[in-house]
Amino acid sequence: MYLLARMFPLTLLLLLCFHKQAFTVDISDDTPTPDGDIPKKVTVKKTEPLCSYPPLHGISVMDNFPTPEYFYEWFVLPGQPVLFKSVLDKMDSPAYKKWTDDYLRKTYGSSKVTVEKGKKEVRRVDGVRQQTLAEFLSSYHDQDVYMIQNVKDKMKDEIPVPKCLLCGGMQRRLERHIMWFSGGGTRSVLHLDTYHNINCLLDGRKQLIFIDKKHQDKVESEGFVADRGYSEVNVDDVDYDTFPQFKNIPWINATMEKGDCLFIPRSWYHQVNSYGSRNLAVNIWWIHVPWFNTTDCVKAAGMPRPTMLSSYPRAPYEERIRLYLFDPFVDMSEVNKRTFLDTYFSSESTLGDGAVANDPKSDKEQQRIAHRIEKMFEFMDTDNNKVLNWDEIMTFNITSLLVNYGDMFPFDPNDVLFEDKLLEEDVIEAYTEEPKPSAKTTVSHDEF
Repeated sequence: MYLLARMFPLTLLLLLCFHKQAFTVDISDDTPTPDGDIPKKVTVKKTEPLCSYPPLHGISVMDNFPTPEYFYEWFVLPGQPVLFKSVLDKMDSPAYKKWTDDYLRKTYGSSKVTVEKGKKEVRRVDGVRQQTLAEFLSSYHDQDVYMIQNVKDKMKDEIPVPKCLLCGGMQRRLERHIMWFSGGGTRSVLHLDTYHNINCLLDGRKQLIFIDKKHQDKVESEGFVADRGYSEVNVDDVDYDTFPQFKNIPWINATMEKGDCLFIPRSWYHQVNSYGSRNLAVNIWWIHVPWFNTTDCVKAAGMPRPTMLSSYPRAPYEERIRLYLFDPFVDMSEVNKRTFLDTYFSSESTLGDGAVANDPKSDKEQQRIAHRIEKMFEFMDTDNNKVLNWDEIMTFNITSLLVNYGDMFPFDPNDVLFEDKLLEEDVIEAYTEEPKPSAKTTVSHDEF
C-alpha cells in the first residue's frame, strides 16, 4: 500500500499527459525558495496532431485496377477514394522495377529537378531550389529536403498508365505527372486538388487523412486559404482555439505500401505523411470528365492494354478552356439556358470582360454582353432544345467557339502562355514550373 501511495502522484501526472486540452501541473509544494519566491505553476500543453481520434472507417480497397467504366461509375463520378493494393507488382512497370538510386543516377542524373527545403510543407516558394537529380540522390538521406518534380519526358517511357484510365475520355484529359521523392518524414498541409489523381508508390509507405468534400463548411470555416486550396492548421499540433472545427470532424484513413496506387478525387481534403528511408511516388493528374464515353471503350475492344505515359500527351489547350467554361456546372446532369445565363451574367462571372453586375457599364453594353453570352449558348446547343447535355458539352467545336466568341473570355485565347493560367493553380505547379523564357532567351526543347 505504501508503494502504491507513493506512485499515485506520478500515475496521475501520466494520465493527465494524455488529455486533449492544455492543462496546468503544479510541481511545487508552495514552499518558498531561499530567495523567498513561490515556485510558479508549470503549464504543459499536449501536442495533438490532426485527426488523432479514430477514423470514421478505412478506405475502400481493390486488389486490381477495375475497368474504366466501373472505375468511373463507382469512384470518379461520385468522387470516392479507393486504394488499389499491390497493383504495381501485377503490371509491367519499368519504373517500379528499375528505379533504384543507382539506375536513376546513371540514366537521368544530369536532369534538373526542383527540391524543396523542409520536409514539412509550408506552401511558400522561397525555400525551393534547382539542382541535378544526381546531386539530390547524394544528399536526400542526410538533408531536410523533398523533391517535387514534373516527370521528365524520357521518364514517361517507363511509367505505365493505369488501365482504369485508358478509355472513356479520361485518357485524353491527362494533366500533370509529378514525382515525389524524399528520405521519409514528409508532412503535407491539409489541402484539396482541382484535378483527380492516382498516386502510385514505388518505394516506402504513406499514410493519408481524407476528409470528405461534403464537410467543406467545417474545413474552410477558419484559416483556409481559398485561392491556394489549403488549410493553415498545424497538422502536427492543432490549436483547437483557432481551429475548433477539427475537434471531431469525420475522417477516413488510407495507408499505402510499396506497390500500391491510390485514387484521390478532386475536392477531397487530404493530408499526406511519408515514411521509410526512401520514399518515391509518381502521380497522374487528369481533368474531370463529367460524361463517360462508352463508345470510346467499345472501340478499344474490351479492357485496353496498358501503355506508357509517353503515349498520352497532356490535355489539349482547348480542352482546358472547355473545362474552364463548364466547371461551375460539373455536378449537374444538364445545363439549361437560364442557368447558363444567370451564372455568367452575374457578379462572379469572368465572361464579358469581368463581373458584369458590379461593373458600371452602360445599359447598352450590358445588353451587348448578355446577347453574346446567349449566342454562345445557342452555338453549343446543337439540338436547339435550350438544354445542354454532356454529350453536347463534350463534343461541340471548341476551336470555333473561341474564334467566334474569344472576346468574351478574360484572356486572349490565342495566347499560348495562357495555358497555365486557365485553372486555379495548384501549389505543386508553382513549385515545379520553370520560369517562362523572355523573348530574348534561347531555350532548348531537350529537357536533358
